[in-house]
Amino acid sequence: MIFLAVAITVWNLLASSTSAFAPIQKTAITKYDNHSYQQPSTLFVEARENIKSLSWQAISDLPPVHLTLIMPAYNEEFRIRETLFHYGNYISSSEVWGRDHGAWCDIVVVDDGSTDGTANMVLECDQLIKGVHLHCISLEKNEGKGSAVARGIDFVYQRHMERSEDSGFVILVADADGSGDIAYLNTMMSQLSQSVERFTVNERKLSSATSSIAHPWKTKAVVVGNRAGNTSPSRIITRWGFQTLVKIICGNLQVNDTQCGFKLMTIDAGLTLYSNLNLKRWTHDVEVLFRAKQLNIPVTEVNIGWEDKEGSKLASNVSETITVSGKMLAEITKMRLRYLMKRWIVVE
Repeated sequence: MIFLAVAITVWNLLASSTSAFAPIQKTAITKYDNHSYQQPSTLFVEARENIKSLSWQAISDLPPVHLTLIMPAYNEEFRIRETLFHYGNYISSSEVWGRDHGAWCDIVVVDDGSTDGTANMVLECDQLIKGVHLHCISLEKNEGKGSAVARGIDFVYQRHMERSEDSGFVILVADADGSGDIAYLNTMMSQLSQSVERFTVNERKLSSATSSIAHPWKTKAVVVGNRAGNTSPSRIITRWGFQTLVKIICGNLQVNDTQCGFKLMTIDAGLTLYSNLNLKRWTHDVEVLFRAKQLNIPVTEVNIGWEDKEGSKLASNVSETITVSGKMLAEITKMRLRYLMKRWIVVE
C-alpha cells in the first residue's frame, strides 16, 4: 500500500515533465509567423510587465552579466516553437536582456537524441526570432535531461572561456514546454545577485588589502524556482509527499521543490554541480542539490509562475507509474548510499 501511494505521488508530481521513459503523444500545432505566436496563459500580467521594464541597476548593484538560457529537449517538435517565440520575445524586448541588440543573452537548445524534427524546428525558429542568438546542440542518442543540461553548460563555457575571467556569466535552465514563466527571470536574477554580493563582501573582509579578488560573478550560487500555488491542489499535495521522501533520504537540500525545471545559477556553479553527474535523468535534480549542500554552495528559492502543460507525462497508466516511481526512488536511495560509502565523491 505504501509503495502504491508513493507511485501515485510520483505520477502526479511528474505529470508536468517531458518523458524520458515514454514517447510524447503528438498533438496538432498552430502555424505561426514571427508576430502571431500564442503566449501561454500567465498570472499577474501587470506585475509581469513592470518586472520586464526594470533596468539592470534596479536588479543588481553588481556589474552586468551575460545570460544563457539552456533548454534540454527530447521529441519537442510540436511544443518548442511556441516556447522559443515566447521566451525570445520577452528577452529581446526586456530592458535588461535585450539591450545592445541581444549581446547580453542567448538561448541554447540541447536536442537530447530526439527522433522527431525538434532540431529542424529550432533551426527554423532561429531564422524567425529577432534580437536573440539561438543555438542548437544535437546529441546522437538520448542521454537524459541532466546529461543534456551538462552538455549545454559545457558548450556555454567553451564559447565564452576567453572572456570568463573578466566577465560574468549565468545560466537559466528551463523546460522546452515553457511551463516556467520567464517573467520571473528578473526576480530570480535579483536573488542570485544578492547571494553573489554577500559572498563578495565576505571575501573582501577575509582578503588582505593587496590580494586580488575574483570577478564577483565567479562565485558559485544557485536560485531554484518553486511551483507551489501554481498548480492543482492534488499535485501540490503529491509534490509535498515526494519532497518529504527526498528529505528523509537526503536530508535538507535547502529548497522545497527539488524537481522544478526552472533554475538560475552562475556558470561556475553549473560547471561544478553538473560535471560528471551519476544520475542523468529525472532524478538528477536531487543529485545537483545534494552536491550543492555538500560543497556549501548557497541555494535559495523563489516562487515563480508555473503552468502545467498537457502532453508532459512520464507514464500513462498505473503500471507505468509504479515502474517509474520505483526507478526514481531506487536511484535516489542508491545515490545517497554511494556518496555515504564514498563510492561517489563530490569534487569541487
